[in-house]
Amino acid sequence: MMDRRYRKRMQAYWARAEARGRRQIDRLDMNSWFDFWHVHVDWYGRGNTGPENVPEIAAATVRLLQYLETFAKDRSEPIQLWATLCSNTMDNAVHAHSRNPNGTAYPHGFHAVDWDPTVPDWVAAAVPVGTHQIGSVGDAGEVVYFVRRRG
Repeated sequence: MMDRRYRKRMQAYWARAEARGRRQIDRLDMNSWFDFWHVHVDWYGRGNTGPENVPEIAAATVRLLQYLETFAKDRSEPIQLWATLCSNTMDNAVHAHSRNPNGTAYPHGFHAVDWDPTVPDWVAAAVPVGTHQIGSVGDAGEVVYFVRRRG
């Protein structure tokens, strides 16, 4: 069980982390191109201080993905948006990818991703079932979960 004071500090940290991500998204030019652009939600890794933080950071990451989806909805060119959820919370991120002049393949194929796998409760709780799809890649050592809007 999380100490009340610790929980309050962590909730404030999660709110600041999510707000920082929203500010980065707000600065994006949606008429531009994206070459695997991303923003990390838990940049400082404070979510790794206890397993009880992992679900909170996952939920904040998915909310940030939904914010980016809303921000990009009027974009005229196609774009891929997704989030990655990891047990190491520093690796959680929201991504944007589009056609770009760097020669990076678009669309990104997610070739190694297994879509609609069985996932841990902390992943399932963070992702809206009807609107988003979960995928995974990795093994028992480290699994990365992908979240994207169902298309």
